[in-house]
Amino acid sequence: LVATAQGNQANDKDEGVPCTPLQIDQSNNKSPAVCW
Repeated sequence: LVATAQGNQANDKDEGVPCTPLQIDQSNNKSPAVCW
């Protein structure tokens, strides 16, 4: 099971790094890590 950000949240960037796709799974693995 993986949750993927949608809409405007999916367009977030952190220090110029695009956060697409912004995801988290049932084991609390988050990607991309720089965006969390």
